[in-house]
Amino acid sequence: MNTRAILKLLFIAVTTMVLALSCTDDKQSKIEGKVDGVDTLVQVTLLRQGFAKTELLETIKISPQKSTFRFKVGELTEPTFFQLRFEGRRNQFMVLLLEPTENAAVEVDLKRFSSYTVSGADESLKTQTLTRRLAQTIKSLDSLNVLLGKATTPAARQSLNAEFEAAIDRQREFSTKFIWDNPMSRASVMALYQKVSDNQFVFDREEDVQLCLLYT
Repeated sequence: MNTRAILKLLFIAVTTMVLALSCTDDKQSKIEGKVDGVDTLVQVTLLRQGFAKTELLETIKISPQKSTFRFKVGELTEPTFFQLRFEGRRNQFMVLLLEPTENAAVEVDLKRFSSYTVSGADESLKTQTLTRRLAQTIKSLDSLNVLLGKATTPAARQSLNAEFEAAIDRQREFSTKFIWDNPMSRASVMALYQKVSDNQFVFDREEDVQLCLLYT
C-alpha cells in the first residue's frame, strides 16, 4: 500500500472518529450559568430530582472573580428534573426540567433570585412559574402564621384561619389550572406534588384523586 493510500485511510478514520464524537457530544446535556450578586464564595450544587430520591451530582464553587458554572449531566433518555441550589441562602434554589439533548443556560442575580432566566429548556420556564407562585403562597402563609401566634381573641383567630385556607385554595386553583393546561408536560407532575409545608401537600383532599390518576 503506497503512502497516498495510507494517508487517505488515516484521513477517513480520523474524520469518522470526529463525526462520531460530535454526534455523541450533541446528545450530552449540560447546565451552565452566570451568577450576579456574588460577594463571597458560594457553592452551587446540582441534584437530579427523582420521585423516590434526590441524587447529589456535583458541587462547584463560584466567587466574585469567577461567577460562572457548568455542569455536564450526560445523555438523557427522558424528561428529567434537576435542582440547582445556592448554599447559605434560604429558599434560593431552582428546579430545571430538561428534555433529552437539551442544554439549559441560566442567568441569576442572587439579590433578585426569583427573576432568574432560563434559555434552551422551555419546560424549565414552566417549573419556574410553579416555583415562583408556590413561594408567594408560602410567604403569605408564613405571615398569617405569625399573626395567628399573636392573635388574642377567638374572632381574630377564626378570621386569620379563614384567610389561611383561602390562600391554600388559591394555590390549589392555580396549580389545577396549570395541570389541565399542560397535561402532557412532566412539569405537571411537579405541580401535583408541591407542598405548602413539610407535612402538607397542596393537593391533599379526596377530590384530588382525579388529578393523581392522570400521572399514575
